[in-house]
Amino acid sequence: MKFKAIIDNIKKQQKHLTINFIRNFYGKISSHVRSQGNLDSIVILAREGFGDIIVLSPLIKILKRVNPEMEITIVCVNRLAYYLKYDKNIKLVINGKYPTRAVKKYIFEQEFDLLFNPKDHPSVTFLYLSARIRAKHRVGIYHPLHEGFFHHMIRFDDPVLMIKKNCMLLDYLGISYTEKDLLPYIPDGPVSPEVIQFAKNIKGKDVMAINLSASNNTKEWHFDKWIEFLKNVKQAMIIIAMPKHYKQKQIIENSFRNVIKSPPTKSIFDVSYVIQHLKLLISPDTSLIHIASCFNVPVLAFYRIENDLIEFAPLSDKQYTIVAPDGEIDKIHIDTVTEIFNTFVRTL
Repeated sequence: MKFKAIIDNIKKQQKHLTINFIRNFYGKISSHVRSQGNLDSIVILAREGFGDIIVLSPLIKILKRVNPEMEITIVCVNRLAYYLKYDKNIKLVINGKYPTRAVKKYIFEQEFDLLFNPKDHPSVTFLYLSARIRAKHRVGIYHPLHEGFFHHMIRFDDPVLMIKKNCMLLDYLGISYTEKDLLPYIPDGPVSPEVIQFAKNIKGKDVMAINLSASNNTKEWHFDKWIEFLKNVKQAMIIIAMPKHYKQKQIIENSFRNVIKSPPTKSIFDVSYVIQHLKLLISPDTSLIHIASCFNVPVLAFYRIENDLIEFAPLSDKQYTIVAPDGEIDKIHIDTVTEIFNTFVRTL
């Protein structure tokens, strides 16, 4: 443990040195300078997770509504945001981490009216892009290591719903919006024929779904607990899972008569098409919670800690959330979930 702490400290120091180098190389920016002039082009750096990208959609929607001619460019650092190319509100989606020559020319040679970096902690890649991309005005989220990179940094004292945090850019720009405007959306994209047919078969049949998978193991409920939970319920269910859990999905489908066999959902468009036809989604804290919010599908969601719930809470009208004891989802008791499920289902 001591050796690991030493290595972590060295990495932290290296990161700080790199950030300071980038800041000094590209020049410090004077903060507290208000945005002036027209806002016709904006570049937004998209965070890495599917959920992060989905909760960015209300900001994009409102900006485009205020100025339909606005050109919105999204810079991603991985492949997760591929589906954004189907969003008609966005002019272009590009990979900022490994840009092609044409992308470099587009993103680095022109000057945007505004750059927004929604990352709330220091990232070498995001700060490099914030400094490298030319923009008349740069806005970020406050962190001591972000000093000198932005004209304005959004500040807040307590944890904030991520959608509202993103939309604080609108507050800064003086753009008004309502609570209803904060609902996220998924752009229309390609759905596999198998999923389309399956969704038609379950439409209107009060089918519910269990999502086995999350972005990491600490967010997942143990497979054995899902098995015990299913022994206590009789409602029609389907199982949603990432490839790493396909075998577990098949075991459940072959073990319970009330579980309907379903095709694998191989893209975010597949899974969103299924979710919008559900009566209820039961899931750990993951992007599927936000997809359910897009279609106002009721959710029963598991969270590790209170801060995760505050930042990534579901926005569906009907919802029930469980925060895990000691920050470990696997410590959520089966009886607790069963009791809450039975009570919640009666309200649907």
